[in-house]
Amino acid sequence: MIGPEGVVGVTALLGARAIACHRAVIQAPGSALRMPVTSFRDCLDRMPVLRERCLDYLSTIIVQISQTAACISRHRLSERCADRLLAACDRIESREVPLTHSMLARILGVRRAGVTVAIGVLQNAGLVRCGRGTIEVLDHAGLEQAACGCSRLVRDQFHQPLMCS
Repeated sequence: MIGPEGVVGVTALLGARAIACHRAVIQAPGSALRMPVTSFRDCLDRMPVLRERCLDYLSTIIVQISQTAACISRHRLSERCADRLLAACDRIESREVPLTHSMLARILGVRRAGVTVAIGVLQNAGLVRCGRGTIEVLDHAGLEQAACGCSRLVRDQFHQPLMCS
């Protein structure tokens, strides 16, 4: 999940083969800038600070991937669901998240029926309200308590000071 802090295709730092297998899916309205990979690589060659920041970002993405793998094996689906909703709120800076149960199931790597049950738990607790194609966070602090906290660990990694000069 990438928001204003991120770059889609930052793996272009790793070479041509690294970018061929990725596909970006836009889940929420917003704006973005786009450039050809060759132009991006030219910029990286000319701007060492940009290269260092992109490498720092890539390092953080690796932490996110590792944390997600650990999260899948250790936490209940309702905790993971709460965690992903908090991460989405952080990225789009809104309490209303434009997600369907099907999309959330794909993000979490589970069946849609499991997400419906997990969202039901959160909804019964008064933490979220579901609408058609949206999930609204009603109690952010309560949702944080219901979440496993993995997105918080990743968010804190994003806010670490950059190590470039």
